[in-house]
Amino acid sequence: AASRQSVRVAGRTNAPSLQVEAEGGWMNGFPGDLNEMRLNESVGITLSVPLFEGFSTDRRVEEASAGVREAEARLSAVRRRVETGVTQAASDLRALIDRLDATRERVDQARLAADLARTRYEAGTITNLDLLEAQTELQEAQLEQTEVRYRIVMARYALRAATGTLL
Repeated sequence: AASRQSVRVAGRTNAPSLQVEAEGGWMNGFPGDLNEMRLNESVGITLSVPLFEGFSTDRRVEEASAGVREAEARLSAVRRRVETGVTQAASDLRALIDRLDATRERVDQARLAADLARTRYEAGTITNLDLLEAQTELQEAQLEQTEVRYRIVMARYALRAATGTLL
């Protein structure tokens, strides 16, 4: 809005202008009685009619118009960055939610494998090392699920920040 206003102002600098000035007050020190306060006043009118300014008005209008175009380009770039940020944050969040579903399945399968490994270990068909490997796989799957949950929380905050609704 300010840039557009500067274009309007620049376009009107070649228009005639009229200024009226008035001034008044009390003053002492006039001849006759230096201590006597007397009314002091002045009034003036100035009329300016620009005839030719070497196309400076056109240049000022062009410069102001370029400022408007630059401001609009900056605004457009900021809008694109915001849109891209929101789109990327939403996409990241969706991908993490899909990954959480996959980690849930992995935890369920690892839990079943650990339970089966315990049963087999108690039956004596597998070694202690096999049981520890199954339990380790379960712990790793649970850790991955926890990490994904944390990343989902952070992605939600990133999406809120990108949309301007952080608070």
